[in-house]
Amino acid sequence: MVALVDLMGSVIDALIFGTALALMAAGLSITYSVSRVANFAHGDFAVAGIVAYLLLTLLAYGRVAPETLQPSLSGFDGLMTLARLAFAFIFAGLVAVAALMLVFRPLRMRGANPLQLMVASIGVELVLRHAFYIWYVLSIGTGIIVAGVGPTIVNIGGVALSLNDVLPWIVGGVVISLLVLFFMYTMIGVSLRAVADNPDLAEASGINTTLVELIAWFLGGGLAGLGGVLWYTWTAPATHPMESGWLLLAFVFASVTLGGLGSVFSAMIAAYIISLAYYPVSEILIPTLKSLGLPVDVGLGYMVPLVVVIVSLMVMPEGLSPHLQRLWFRLEEAWKRWRYERAGL
Repeated sequence: MVALVDLMGSVIDALIFGTALALMAAGLSITYSVSRVANFAHGDFAVAGIVAYLLLTLLAYGRVAPETLQPSLSGFDGLMTLARLAFAFIFAGLVAVAALMLVFRPLRMRGANPLQLMVASIGVELVLRHAFYIWYVLSIGTGIIVAGVGPTIVNIGGVALSLNDVLPWIVGGVVISLLVLFFMYTMIGVSLRAVADNPDLAEASGINTTLVELIAWFLGGGLAGLGGVLWYTWTAPATHPMESGWLLLAFVFASVTLGGLGSVFSAMIAAYIISLAYYPVSEILIPTLKSLGLPVDVGLGYMVPLVVVIVSLMVMPEGLSPHLQRLWFRLEEAWKRWRYERAGL
């Protein structure tokens, strides 16, 4: 029988990973909505954020160790945590812009179709993965070094949480709030939405679509890098961090597909759904089956995002986006009716 604390721990893990995954999925949704590129290199944009985090750690502390990677909110270590997160966002964003300018835009100008761009993105992914791995080996070594875990700062349902666990919620909450404000109330955000809806009409209305695309890729890459860092500092990766882009990519594509291609906020909601489906399977169901003597491999949990993609395409190929929009409109209408009734109108 599964203990309640184990179930609570699995749900908390899902919500933590879901926050990091939501940022990565939002990044891919932004770039796809503007450029229509099914970018397989997006997972390595997340790894680019990890590289930036490690690089600034190496420059600031002179070494990469669990205690220097451990996040903090006080003193010099606190400033370094914020600086490393910001640097991860900027560096990953620049890597994404470089991929756009050096590969995807030239190919598109030569008449490449979406399938050819997707194949090219696989090549970009391989180049980035090996480049990052070479840097890691030359600068740090061959071993996997993970962030140290700080003291418990909060206890939820018997599950002790450190800053490593809480930091994704803090950063994710701030970033998601800023994204909402960015898309709703800034000229760049509105222009980005216009280009995503109809690039030809947006260009005819005077919007610089080239600049908007650059901003979209910088923002998308930055969000991926930030999500990658939050994932890396929270958990000890099962694979080498420089080779984990493909692993993260499976979850990111599942989230974007379930949410609806090009729908940023639906993809973020889908990221939590994917995570809530994955962690109970990997942390509770699979160990339970193994304890019963069944030949179940731990890697079976990685089938969850793939199964979700297949089922979602069969049941609702348009994704969650139109359903969430209808739900939002109904809630908005109900809220207006309640206000009118309360005012006696």
